Amino acid sequence: KLKYAEAVKAYLLEHYREQIEIARLAALIGRSPNYVTAVFKEVYGRSPIRYMHELRMQEACSLLLGSNMTVAGISQYLGYYDTSYFHRVFKKYCGLSPTEYVAQAQRSGMPPLINTIT
Repeated sequence: KLKYAEAVKAYLLEHYREQIEIARLAALIGRSPNYVTAVFKEVYGRSPIRYMHELRMQEACSLLLGSNMTVAGISQYLGYYDTSYFHRVFKKYCGLSPTEYVAQAQRSGMPPLINTIT
């Protein structure tokens, strides 16, 4: 199980900016989509799709504070082609909107904490 979960995790780390489908992950390890989700969740405590969103949100936070990219540009770069959806996902994972995140970081001199990914 660990081998399968690690293979999926490695793929997600490499391709998190792309559209990810569970069927593709299942084909990667030669198992069913339900098996992929169950094993990944058992090993890492979250679904592969949630993990992908977490990777994207960590990257979004870095880009918001360390680049001149717009929120819309970051959204596109990370594979979210609907900026309003990106805003909803960002707020769900980070607790603030992208704009609030940047403002809080500028006020305090350090970025707000978000969940780290293991």
